[in-house]
Order: sequence, then C-alpha cells, then structure tokens
Amino acid sequence: GKTALAVTVMIHALLQQGLRCAMISLEMTAEEITQRMISSIGRQNLTIVTSPPTEDQLLRIGRASSALISCIGRVELVTDVYELHPILAACRAMHKEKPLDLIVLDYIQLIDASGQRKSETRQEAVAQVSRSAKRLAAELNCVVIGLSQLNDDGKLRESRAIGQDANAIIAVEPQKDGGRIIRVIAQRSGASGVECAVQWIPSTTTFETSYDR
Repeated sequence: GKTALAVTVMIHALLQQGLRCAMISLEMTAEEITQRMISSIGRQNLTIVTSPPTEDQLLRIGRASSALISCIGRVELVTDVYELHPILAACRAMHKEKPLDLIVLDYIQLIDASGQRKSETRQEAVAQVSRSAKRLAAELNCVVIGLSQLNDDGKLRESRAIGQDANAIIAVEPQKDGGRIIRVIAQRSGASGVECAVQWIPSTTTFETSYDR
C-alpha cells in the first residue's frame, strides 16, 4: 500500500492544492502510474472496463482524464532513471524549470547508490540514498516522500538510517477486516503513535476516509 498511499497524497496535492509534484518510480512506467491515477480519480477499475464501455464508465474515465490533463505542467513522472546522482540531477532540473512542492521516491531500496565502493555494505548504500533525499528536501525547500519496504518484523528494511533521517515515519498497516491503519510511528515536530483508520479500495488502489471508526 505504500505506492497507493503516495499516489493518493500526490493526487490530493495536484487537484485540491494546486501544487507541483514529481514522482520518481523505479517500479512502474509512466503509463502505469497515469492509469492508476485515472483509476483512483475516477473511482473506476480500468481492468474491468467492458468492451465497449458503458456510458457511466466512459463518463468516469473522461472526467478523471480531464482532471489529470488540467495538471499538465504541474506533474512530472520519471521512470527511466535508477541511479542516485542522476535522480538528484533530474529533480534539480525540474525544480529549476519551475519549483517543485512534492517529490515522491518509489522506492528508496531500489535506488542504486552509484559509485558504491566494493567494501560498502547494502545498509551503507541505502543510508547514502536516505541522507541524499533529506538534503534534497532542504536544498529545494520541498517535501520529499521516500517510500520504503519493511522487514517481516515491521522494521525499515536494510537501514535504520531512513528512520534517523526522516522528519516523519508513517506506516500502512493492514487490518483483519480488510481496512488499513495509517500510523505515525515517529515525527520530529509532532506527536508519535497517532493513527487513523482509512478505507482501502483495492479495485482502484485508493485510500479513502473511513467513517466506521
């Protein structure tokens, strides 16, 4: 659910706040991200659209596409860069063209810390990516969301440095009823342990406000 949550946040930033956002994805193509955004905005599972689509399906997809088209110039999708320094350079170039408000890195453990020494451990390499992301946020004065996998025991995978560098650590936790809990594990400028129940819509990979709890 980490990517779904990040896309939900990015859609809100684009459509509700008018911000400029960039997503650096090492897992999905630009087409896949766009399809997921249209699916989420339109509340329409694009994988089960009938052929030909119904009038309601066409209306939902059309409205979602129009909403996304209105964000041209404020949304950047980078899916063909995998090494740390080119990723940083791409972010700086986009910011120079027009300041970015939000950058999503999907995800930290997949980024290749180019120039990694042979003696450098995987934990040290991930720590380098984490520190660079923190410095980038300060340099560009924007929010950087770095997605991360967890180990089986629920801890940040391969590096404690991610937790040490982050201003806030937010986890998506599945529930037995199929819902999700968004939990603030730690944050520097606020309370830790805060949680919020959300509704998970798997058909459109969307998080929505839950009114049941």
